[in-house]
Amino acid sequence: MDIIIAFDEFIQYHKKIANKSNSIENYYYQIKPFFKFLGPGFDTDDLSIELILEYNDYLHNSPNKNGRVYSQGSISSYMRTVRIFCKWLAERKGIDIYYKDIPVRKMIARESPIYTDEELLKILETCKSSIKWIEVRNKLCIILMYDSGLRQIELTRIKISDIDRVRKRIKVFGKGDKYRYAPLHAPTIEYIDLYVSLCPHSISDTLLLSDDGSNLTGNAIRIMTNKIKHKLNFPFSSHMLRHNFATNYLLDKYEMTKQLDIEGLRVIMGHISPSTTRIYIHIVESLIACRDAPSHFEKILKRA
Repeated sequence: MDIIIAFDEFIQYHKKIANKSNSIENYYYQIKPFFKFLGPGFDTDDLSIELILEYNDYLHNSPNKNGRVYSQGSISSYMRTVRIFCKWLAERKGIDIYYKDIPVRKMIARESPIYTDEELLKILETCKSSIKWIEVRNKLCIILMYDSGLRQIELTRIKISDIDRVRKRIKVFGKGDKYRYAPLHAPTIEYIDLYVSLCPHSISDTLLLSDDGSNLTGNAIRIMTNKIKHKLNFPFSSHMLRHNFATNYLLDKYEMTKQLDIEGLRVIMGHISPSTTRIYIHIVESLIACRDAPSHFEKILKRA
């Protein structure tokens, strides 16, 4: 079977099982480099782990459409989509491919810098627009990822009714349509109120809207964050904003209680496996150790 036809059936299957439209949109976006690598007229019977490993190497060594190297986050997303598609091919179409051998590298905390106060303000400055409400909306997206730990796709699912100003929390619909609550602090609430007051479109359901008043899509947020990335002289991505939230949460909690609240962070981040959250322990412990580290060299200088 032609792989494009098979992919169309894959999409129809996910529509029937009521998969979110945003997830389907992501599948289209993330499978494109794979089909480009395979070339036209590729048959699913010719798929192999060896070929997919070649594709993985291709992503690591070839420039994207902007002439830049693919980020590890992009590579992980593309490979994850290939694995999901291959799993469907194996289970639904009987294609002989052991999809579990397809590598998907997890992004880990040490790859994400901890932004200084100045860097965070610089990120927000790049959101400037000649249209005030769009500028505020874009800043609100950044703040929700940085200060509430939300994923890109979770931003598009926020409804007005999910915002609890009294309890300072927001209901978040994450992966697998599972919901959780994330913290919502006073500055974020102020930005939400400012955005709602400036938005020229009626906001009765979904919070974040596009220029034409339709719901803001995951692709629109990706385009926005990509534009910000190219304006900065330091690494930036939505993943890094979320990792900053996790790291700062643990550091701030440690200052309050002298303990690392890994379980609390796991629940807020929406991690199913505790091991996913534990990747932050080593970086946070080293940051805490550095704060209290004495300088032996300074003692030597004082004695001299």
